[in-house]
Amino acid sequence: MQSVLLVDDDCDSLSALKFVFEVHNYHVVVAEHGGAALTEVKKHLPDLVVTDMEMPEVGGIELC
Repeated sequence: MQSVLLVDDDCDSLSALKFVFEVHNYHVVVAEHGGAALTEVKKHLPDLVVTDMEMPEVGGIELC
């Protein structure tokens, strides 16, 4: 199963994206900011990362 890491500080956006990817049989991991995403990447190397660009702590550009 393919995995995706979704990173966004807006929980409504995270929920909508999570639903879309799960419908298409992805294993979904979510993070609410870039710092949390870096922790998740160390635990589960995803096949795809979808990130918001402007977030607290670590933004999307710094995350990439």
